[in-house]
Amino acid sequence: MDFVNGLDAYSLITTQCGLSFVTSAFVAPAYNFPIFLFGIYAFEREATESLRIFSGLTAFSVILDIVWLSKTEEQNWFIKTLTIIILLLKVPTVLASLNALRQKGDELGNLGIRRGEFGNGTVWSMPGGLSQGHGTYQSFGDEADVEAARPQPPARAAPAAAPPQHDVPPSRP
Repeated sequence: MDFVNGLDAYSLITTQCGLSFVTSAFVAPAYNFPIFLFGIYAFEREATESLRIFSGLTAFSVILDIVWLSKTEEQNWFIKTLTIIILLLKVPTVLASLNALRQKGDELGNLGIRRGEFGNGTVWSMPGGLSQGHGTYQSFGDEADVEAARPQPPARAAPAAAPPQHDVPPSRP
């Protein structure tokens, strides 16, 4: 695990972006350059969602690269070597980006699950005090708790009395 902690994800992403830029003018996978451009964008943001998406795309593109290399034969030997280097660098890039996600507070990387969120029945409150509870979360309970927490409809007021009639003579046709 020390190997993964020592990796610089940003350097790996920019290196692969440069290599895929060079290969984009030739017969090479067209999806690598946009993925690594997105990786540079995702790594520079503070939010973890973009980095999580980049990790998933890069991991999936490993499979696409293997299929692409097995189907394509008209590739120059130099460009094929660069494509294989990009493929081999994707594995440490995925590991380094998952490590960067953990450092930003995302516990299990691109699974979107944080430690302690398995089966505890927690419903998080809405911002601005829109939740019904006093705490920051509300737990599910049995059916009686759900009925007690459900807001009651407002009581209907009695219909308003008809306005008093003034002495107006009835109209004649």
